[in-house]
Amino acid sequence: MITFHFTRPHQDSETSRLKDPLDVLLGVVAEARFLIDDHLLLALPDFPIVELAAQLDYWLRHGSDRDFSYESAEAEDELLWFRRVDDRWFAGSDLPEARTKHQTTRAAAREFARRYIDRVRDAVKREMRIDVAPALRYRK
Repeated sequence: MITFHFTRPHQDSETSRLKDPLDVLLGVVAEARFLIDDHLLLALPDFPIVELAAQLDYWLRHGSDRDFSYESAEAEDELLWFRRVDDRWFAGSDLPEARTKHQTTRAAAREFARRYIDRVRDAVKREMRIDVAPALRYRK
């Protein structure tokens, strides 16, 4: 099972405003931790939680039978990925401190994506009074 925890969403200190979808995409951050079967996969401070939600939303709507790769505008490596190798699915990260992969299932990856998107929508709306829907549909 893939789980996640993030702290209260807040505005990134380098973002001057949160007026348009791109500002929200990159400027709403939280400390985030991602786990697979209680094993820490990734832990990042000031993680752009909406940016990941947008990429997961796109993946769910446009072919979650394919591999998923989260490439942040803020990082060089793939921060989180789901890959199919033969008939098995794996989740992992290419960050040097987290280079690892764990076996999972396509269903678990899809469920993680749905729960994560819903949690980001709810938390950002509740804590910051921002509707992230326009940012979720933003494509670079």
